[in-house]
Amino acid sequence: MTGLYTHRLGTQSNVIYWDTPWAVPEHHRFLPELLKTHAGYGATAMFGKWHLGMYREAAFPTSRGFDVFQGFMQGGGSHGTHVSACVGPPPNPLSDATYVCPGPVLGKDYRGYDWFQNTQPLFAANGTTTTHLIRDLAVQFIHAHSKDASPFFLALPFQNVHEPIACSQAAYALFQDLSIPESAKLLYGYLWDLDAAVGAVVQALRDTGLYGPATMIVFASDNGAPPELGAGGRNWPLSGFKSQTWEGGVRVPAFVLAPGRVPPGSRTADYVHVTDWVPTLLSAAGAQAPRGLDGQNAWPLLQGVVGAPTRHEFVVNMNPLSGGQFGAPRAAVVHGHLKLLCMAFTVKGIDGANSTGCQLWPPPFLFNITADPSETHNLAPACPDLVHHLLTRMLALATPCVEPMQWTAPYQGPLYPCAACPLHPSGTGPFLPWTSWL
Repeated sequence: MTGLYTHRLGTQSNVIYWDTPWAVPEHHRFLPELLKTHAGYGATAMFGKWHLGMYREAAFPTSRGFDVFQGFMQGGGSHGTHVSACVGPPPNPLSDATYVCPGPVLGKDYRGYDWFQNTQPLFAANGTTTTHLIRDLAVQFIHAHSKDASPFFLALPFQNVHEPIACSQAAYALFQDLSIPESAKLLYGYLWDLDAAVGAVVQALRDTGLYGPATMIVFASDNGAPPELGAGGRNWPLSGFKSQTWEGGVRVPAFVLAPGRVPPGSRTADYVHVTDWVPTLLSAAGAQAPRGLDGQNAWPLLQGVVGAPTRHEFVVNMNPLSGGQFGAPRAAVVHGHLKLLCMAFTVKGIDGANSTGCQLWPPPFLFNITADPSETHNLAPACPDLVHHLLTRMLALATPCVEPMQWTAPYQGPLYPCAACPLHPSGTGPFLPWTSWL
């Protein structure tokens, strides 16, 4: 949404929970706002997962460039009752319409109703599956704006395949006879439900005559599978999991569909970093991105332009906290074919550190992730000069680095009252998103 590395936003160490009074800083401009101001876009909408701040109304999607929002503010929750937050499997993953997440998570009971329309909780969504809600909202939006004079931007962050893993009976039936673990059957069904929903969105573009050179579809994941999914969430042949800087935690496939603009069936093994989407989509829309972004314009590369510039270097993450949810290795950078990973990383002035850089004990790892994407052959002991070079690059890329959002100072502070929170339908007081209304 910003085109900036997480360590410049404060999101490099922890995700945003109900009771954490932070968000992506409001002076950063998000993609939908940039499309409006730089590329003449009209309607913008987001349906699905937000998770970029909810502690006050200024952090909501409708304050960050989206005209319309409907979806959930947290990381994930029960699909039918829309109660956050949980990751465990429902007792009946094929019929979770009445499932309510158990508490606590990480020692706290974060449960609360989590389906909003713009800034208000929408209780009418209760009993309707998240996947179907997002699908239907997207189809309605496309039909409503198919004749607009200005282009529109539609963001659809589905919950699939984030936990809890659940799917429709029809999707599960397609895989129930396979000789694979039950967890994998459910995950495949969950993914199939996503495919069907995306198919309905594409069909809406066809039905309205929008499927063609004027429309661009981007499909991308945000991270690899977490370890608790077991056989249902393999990252093989990559190592590591979600919340780690190993390739299994961060390397994901993506595709771009732009008829007449991106050659069908073309592939690239060049790096496209998540920060690149802002300048890339702005370029595809005929506009230039603001200066100072970490993202690079990959639009010529995706179009197959001969000699198109490619990304040579990027930050995977830099977590300077000794704690935090983003675990070890806490920092990593990629430079060409090489990737340097540090088990511990400090920034002067943050978490009591007196210096900035990779801590040399435990020693850093160095891999050629082109030849060795599984990160099995550590080159660091044999290549001290390369390690030194990448440590220097990491130090340069670490500046500037802002204080990570966290529960302790400097982010510790009063959470109540929540002046921007809408009233609960009972009329008993503000609807505090992190309060349980079960």
